[in-house]
Amino acid sequence: MLDEEAERLFQELGGIDRTQRKTSHEDRLADGLLAKEKELDVQRTLLLELTQLLGDYLKDAHLLQDPRIAKDPFIRFLEILSLLSKKSPQDKNIFIRFRGQTPNCGVHEKMDYVIGFGKINLDVDTAHKMTKRLGAGTESLTRGLIKAFEIFSARDVSNLYLKFPKESTKEFDLIRTSLCILSQYKTALESNSPIVIEKDGQKMSLPVIEDERGRPDPNLTLVAGLNRLKQATLRDLITKVNAWMEKSALTPSGNPFVNVYNALFGIPQLQGKLIHPPLEINNVQHLMLDNTYDGTTDEKAPVTKEKLQVTRLAMAISSDSPYREAQVLESVYGNDFTEIDSLRLEHRLESASDLLNCIEEQPEDPGIENEVLDNIEMRLELVRDDIFDKLFVGTQVGRESEEEKTITRRVHEKFYKMITFFKGRSVARKKMRAMIFQDVDFDDQDYETIGKDFDITPREAKELIRLLKGCFDLQGRFLKAGFERNIPEFEKHEKKLFEFLWHYLKETPHRTDRVSFLNSLQLVIARMKEPHKAIQTLIGDFISNPREIDFSDRNAVMLSSILVRKYNKELMHDIEVTPEEVLLVEEGLDRDAAGTASKIIDDHEEDFFEKIKTIHVCLKQALDPGGLDAPPMPLRFLLALEREIYIFLSLVGGSVARSVIISALNEYGVPESEIYRLEKSRVNLLSLLQLLKVVVRARGRLREVKDIVILDKMIQRETDFMGLGKGSQHMDMVGRVMEWAMASKEKIAWDDRRESEKDH
Repeated sequence: MLDEEAERLFQELGGIDRTQRKTSHEDRLADGLLAKEKELDVQRTLLLELTQLLGDYLKDAHLLQDPRIAKDPFIRFLEILSLLSKKSPQDKNIFIRFRGQTPNCGVHEKMDYVIGFGKINLDVDTAHKMTKRLGAGTESLTRGLIKAFEIFSARDVSNLYLKFPKESTKEFDLIRTSLCILSQYKTALESNSPIVIEKDGQKMSLPVIEDERGRPDPNLTLVAGLNRLKQATLRDLITKVNAWMEKSALTPSGNPFVNVYNALFGIPQLQGKLIHPPLEINNVQHLMLDNTYDGTTDEKAPVTKEKLQVTRLAMAISSDSPYREAQVLESVYGNDFTEIDSLRLEHRLESASDLLNCIEEQPEDPGIENEVLDNIEMRLELVRDDIFDKLFVGTQVGRESEEEKTITRRVHEKFYKMITFFKGRSVARKKMRAMIFQDVDFDDQDYETIGKDFDITPREAKELIRLLKGCFDLQGRFLKAGFERNIPEFEKHEKKLFEFLWHYLKETPHRTDRVSFLNSLQLVIARMKEPHKAIQTLIGDFISNPREIDFSDRNAVMLSSILVRKYNKELMHDIEVTPEEVLLVEEGLDRDAAGTASKIIDDHEEDFFEKIKTIHVCLKQALDPGGLDAPPMPLRFLLALEREIYIFLSLVGGSVARSVIISALNEYGVPESEIYRLEKSRVNLLSLLQLLKVVVRARGRLREVKDIVILDKMIQRETDFMGLGKGSQHMDMVGRVMEWAMASKEKIAWDDRRESEKDH
């Protein structure tokens, strides 16, 4: 449930627009997930408002009025921080970074920023989708965000870091003063005039402070203003810290700081002696860390010597442009390569080429070059094959095709070799996919590319292709015996093979072949030493198209349930469903693998919710064939798919799992639900109650005390559930459901008592 403030805000925004629903049916499961989205939309809305206020402050210092004035927008600024902190207590900072892509809704790339707060990543596109979902009257939120990003761009802000204040007047004053300084910073820089701040009725004139290289630095200027340091005093401190940095750079441990500003708050002798600004602008240190995009930057996270050197070189070649610094570092350390398009990839490779050229011109440690090459190659592995097909780069500027007038961008020779490999791999993968259905010829270049991809020799690659061909007959039918015979050889290539087998063989057209393939993959899983990678592949594929359903979805969930367990009886048998007894697994659960799965799901909460809603809407369409839309899959398949999802989520747990299971219980655990009153519900009543039984058992695994009340209410409705159908089978099923509801209720209560005893 939302707190009163969040609910009030949401009602002011007009509520959720349900016009996009594919069905007019009442849907308690979808409503439950929409309620969760509703909570996230409240947080997103608060972030939009906060960002707009930040933009306004950077543009106009006069907005920072006297706090005694009732309409002071700074009061609202603090209210928003407090609300966000309550809604997500573990997240205590916000990170806004320039990305520089062209959003789908047509905004210029200069206004493309990403707001990170916990698991929420918010840009213009996601804001546009949210306001469309919220309905009329909320369009101003997106317009306000674009306006704020325009201000960031005009003020040369490549990244902004905001640390939440503690609930104290002193910390609030630090944020107010920081905003006052930053709002005047660019004007002071351009007009060579001082920044004027007022505190306790006294005015202070503050010059723009330069860093150790003589560059104007907004963060050092903040340090001077918040600590009331004279320019000469701070300049002397900068000189001394810089001398220490240069000296420590010659030691084996090196210098762990990218600049003096970060060293001021990292050197033990100085820690606690200076006020750390709660706001930072263009602090390049944040761009080095792989986890900065979700707003959870760990200021104490270790940074390698090579990464520091790469960052310093990026700063050196960026001509004092914070945008250029961000672009260069994004090309090496960006975490959005899975979603990148060909044009943006070309820009990234150009920036990385500039950096690599600079490295080669200087007598630096060869480890720096390896740092760049390794990071680029690792990220290129994540890029979709079709992006490489559209990519045109060369070692010199020219034209790839006179007919298409395609410009070839110039990249470093070492990157060109990488791109040549990935382009070749795309071609080889197409052939590997096609060989299932037709006779395909592989040449020496194909075998060399496949060998490099699988880290084997071309000769071994040729043998691998032969083995794979042996798993299918001339008509493309899967040969289970041939596959299983080759498993010992396949096992040698675990690092890449599971991903290949899944992505290229999952679309076997015949149902019997899909079942055989599923059971054969279980044998591969039994021998796997790194199940985490397979889990990432399967869940990633499951949510890749959240508004669509594929026959492979059920297999992806079933295999994931196997991967999170240490021992699986079903590995010894050909099965098409996961046995319900796995809901009893405790000691046999692979905690690391389950944790990996839970984190992936929670990190992609919105996509996962959308996928669940899509599946459930299709299920209701299949139960109500007289509706406008025909279901894309048979009813039997959709029932099995939902069942597999509930079993898997109960095994892995997590925030999303709890939300989905409780929403399912609200749908299936109420006898008046429309799910029981649709045209085909009566003839499928046992299957629907079977789903309820799985959901009830899942609640017992997830162990939330508040579920006792929900289970109690359901148990009290046993007579009403009995009235849904007739016959001994129906009565027996309802009885089993109620028995498991009692067992889950008792299990939750017992676990709660045990935890209470531990606390005392």
